[in-house]
Amino acid sequence: MKAAIVLAGGLEGKFWPRSGRKSPKPYSYITGDRTLLEDTIHRLKRLLFKAEEIYIVTIQSLYEQTKQLLPEIPAENILAEPYQKGTASCIALVVHHLREKLGDDGVITTFPADHIIYNIEDFSKTLETAINSAKDYKGIITIGLQPDRPETGYGYIQINEAEHVNNNKHLMKCLAFAEKPDIGTAERFIQSGDFLWNSGIYTMIISTFLEKMDKHLPSYNPAFSEVEKFYQTDKYQDELTKLYKKLAPTSFDTGVLEKADRVAVIKGEFDWTDLNDWDEYYRITPKDGDGNLIQGNVISIDNKNTMVISDDDQIGVIGLEDIVVINHDNGLLVCKKDETQRVEEIINYMKINKIGGF
Repeated sequence: MKAAIVLAGGLEGKFWPRSGRKSPKPYSYITGDRTLLEDTIHRLKRLLFKAEEIYIVTIQSLYEQTKQLLPEIPAENILAEPYQKGTASCIALVVHHLREKLGDDGVITTFPADHIIYNIEDFSKTLETAINSAKDYKGIITIGLQPDRPETGYGYIQINEAEHVNNNKHLMKCLAFAEKPDIGTAERFIQSGDFLWNSGIYTMIISTFLEKMDKHLPSYNPAFSEVEKFYQTDKYQDELTKLYKKLAPTSFDTGVLEKADRVAVIKGEFDWTDLNDWDEYYRITPKDGDGNLIQGNVISIDNKNTMVISDDDQIGVIGLEDIVVINHDNGLLVCKKDETQRVEEIINYMKINKIGGF
């Protein structure tokens, strides 16, 4: 038995002003007429998972919105966290919910809710290999992608391509992880030839997850097991809230994966992007002959290598070069290209000053 765990609990606004607290990145219409979360679920249903095998973890404030957005997913498969505490708690919440149903040999695969994947057939083959290898390997399997540029917004995995594990030609030994390096380090990774981008897609059996958590985050399993006893009772939400108040924010990557033994990598041959920021959106989207990406209510004259998007009132731009302008009813963003990762600084400012809905 298997399950897909879709992590959709983030409240970040990396695509502000189009995204915000009420519509964080997975719930935003960044690339078309479906949200990134809808795209993720649609992709999984096309591949290896039935709707009832897909579980979504979100935040309590987005629970009703998630149900309305994805009516095909059973309501009991949408789990809501009281607070955002990182991906370790997201996965633990679902695993303890699923353990009795799937058993210790049940295979889980975690998926970020905001990635873009092309070459769906190749992705399906890679994913199927990971799922079929998980029971015999009894470790964590991650999917790595061949980098084509020194990207500073992604995590990297160092591999030994010549060393296959568990007599499986698809599984390579993971040597080390590196999270979001500076440009010089990223360039060295590319030159070395033994680093892949970390997709953030992890496959393992339930007993492996529990074993790794016991070793590296030992307080989690007892606490989540105790809360699960109250599921479908009036006390469940209160008990879950008490637990989350005690948890320190921890990602599965830093809390478990980077410390664990028996981590293997499958090299994916599909096209993938984390869609980290507006610069990445510019990179993957078709542009005109002058390198401009113009969308929405925009009058563009004599611009070069510029991205201008208006979801709101008509705007005009003249003589710009290497500039990003995003106009939405949430606000207006103007910055240099290659600086859009700094949108988080704007979000932090709005949080501190309690403006903009944050």
